[in-house]
Amino acid sequence: MSRKWMRLSLGVLLVSGALWAQQTATSGIVGQVVDTTQAAIAGAAVTVTNTGTHAQRTAMTDAQGNFSIPNLQPATYEIRVEKMGFQTAVISAFDLLIGQIAHPTVTMSVGAVSESVNVQAEAPLLQSQSAEVGQVIDSKQIADLPLNGRNIVQLASLAAGVSPRQNLQRGATQYGTRNEYVQVEGGRDGSTNYVIDGVYVRSLRFNNLSLQPSIDTVQEFTVLRNSFSTEYAQGQAVVSAVTKSGTNTVHGSAYEYLRNDKMDARNFFAAKKPPYRRNQFGGTLGGPVIRNKFFVFGGYEGLRTTQGLPFLAAVPNPALLTGDFSSVTTVIRDPSNGQQFPGNQVPQTRFSNFAKVLISTVPTPNAAGANNYRVIKSFLDNSDTVTFRADQVLN
Repeated sequence: MSRKWMRLSLGVLLVSGALWAQQTATSGIVGQVVDTTQAAIAGAAVTVTNTGTHAQRTAMTDAQGNFSIPNLQPATYEIRVEKMGFQTAVISAFDLLIGQIAHPTVTMSVGAVSESVNVQAEAPLLQSQSAEVGQVIDSKQIADLPLNGRNIVQLASLAAGVSPRQNLQRGATQYGTRNEYVQVEGGRDGSTNYVIDGVYVRSLRFNNLSLQPSIDTVQEFTVLRNSFSTEYAQGQAVVSAVTKSGTNTVHGSAYEYLRNDKMDARNFFAAKKPPYRRNQFGGTLGGPVIRNKFFVFGGYEGLRTTQGLPFLAAVPNPALLTGDFSSVTTVIRDPSNGQQFPGNQVPQTRFSNFAKVLISTVPTPNAAGANNYRVIKSFLDNSDTVTFRADQVLN
């Protein structure tokens, strides 16, 4: 049984990883403001507002109409551009994905500042600003797709060139029965890095995923397969996830998933149907502590699993364990004089102390054939996972 009582992810409260987290878990907007003739507009005020927390960032366009707002959390934003003599341009719902540097072009029309026009933001068909190859698994996919085990690594295998673990025997012995790694473009299982909120969560021994937050606490994640930035340090590929944050609206969820053996067929190698019961339950809750200033989000998930697995073995005839080898054609000789034991039976007085102890541990055959012993062993897999995140808007 493996029990992990508390796994705590503190987002911005992880002081040791705070600076690094800004490098790998945040996004940014680098855009341009132009008029209807595509001429650059200098001196325009750009305000970017997180629609969930109302956190604002501002910038001014330069002589070429360019502006840059880095270190933004992945979220939905409103982009408002104002300039005297022009109508206010507003992009009301601009989705910024994890690790994305968006490059919107905002067009302003001549008119009064009191007038405003909604601008439709369109994603480019080709990413020309970066050579990295990857795919984002967004919140809708996380919420809608069925998962056998509710593990973000399973969703990572949706990306092109990504496959779940292949060596099942090695995976079961070294990594346990859960899916804790993926293989990317034929690479080794230990060649993939794993990042949550900008903090590396790799196992020191096997370099697999060492922390598995509840799916309900994950906002989105990206799988970077090739040519990604050096800020991600080592590894052939990177799976980078960001957890959900609190907003001005109280939101949460509750769930329980049950699987059992009621509709299962008997395993071919088992004398009877092995027992199986799996309960996965939990909930999340987030909201404001101080509206527009301080937000928290937390989640709990419990796992209770009991699974019976059949095992086969070849054990000796009980008569042989008593020293009776009369059924064996091979002559059993006394090593002290080289003579055959009478009737091919070894006196128990000649048994070593080690053999006397070992005999009691050998089970009695309960099946026919070469593998004459079958047994079902129950395995427990229980865990409790707690994820907590706090965000503060600093003026």
